[in-house]
Amino acid sequence: IEAFNEPSSNWWKANSTQEGCHFDPSTQADVVGDLDQLINQQGLDVDVAASDENTYDQARATWQAFSDETRGLIAKVNVHGYQQGFGRRDLLYNDVIGKRLWNSEYGDSDS
Repeated sequence: IEAFNEPSSNWWKANSTQEGCHFDPSTQADVVGDLDQLINQQGLDVDVAASDENTYDQARATWQAFSDETRGLIAKVNVHGYQQGFGRRDLLYNDVIGKRLWNSEYGDSDS
């Protein structure tokens, strides 16, 4: 289960035509902890994923801002790939070693 979509991006505004909502990493960590607690209380067999940042660089910054405790609650790191070939997905992979890494959206400005 993932609660976010491009949360570090600051362009999300009320009444927008696209999905998304800004959350700083400390708030994301609170939500991840609450989500994990609710999953366990309900006895669900699902994992927590985070954070579906817009770019690999944003995903790295968010991951690095999380505490070890928060990182331990996350089973899968989702990320969008909107860096048109300039992002360092390999560095993100190294940062989240041991976690599943999923590129949930990708675009290179050709559509």
